[in-house]
Amino acid sequence: MESSAVGFVFSLLMAGSIVGPLLGGRLVDRFNCQRVVLSAYAIAAVVTVGFPWAAGQTLLLPIAAFLLGTTSFAVTPILQTVIAQVTEDRTRDFAFALFYTAAFMAGGIWSPAIGYIAEGVGLGVAFAVMASSFILAGLCLLAARLDEVPSGVAPPVHTHGHV
Repeated sequence: MESSAVGFVFSLLMAGSIVGPLLGGRLVDRFNCQRVVLSAYAIAAVVTVGFPWAAGQTLLLPIAAFLLGTTSFAVTPILQTVIAQVTEDRTRDFAFALFYTAAFMAGGIWSPAIGYIAEGVGLGVAFAVMASSFILAGLCLLAARLDEVPSGVAPPVHTHGHV
């Protein structure tokens, strides 16, 4: 792809990163947060695994980039809301510290790992590994059994800016 096309696709991915948390907040207000996150993970996995094949499609690639940005960036604010809802006041700061530590450590390891995979065995495999990570994250969320955790521990926190 030419650099202008790459810039356009990346811009759509970043536009999705703005729309995702806003849309996620709206959906969490109406639906179970676990279902919203699981749906986002599922869509992100499908789009990610199909991303290399969408590269040759003039219309499909920008749509895929926007969907990937929207779904993948919607998840973190929702998970932050869940942490706020299921932790007690005295442990909430520690829970957020663990969340951010794990997220930044994983990101620091994940990015170069995906780069090595892409260089070693190709982009198709790298995107499949990334898609698998969304599925694995969804399975971890299912294992957490958030539906069984009392959610009245903290007041609801909205991710879409309403006060």
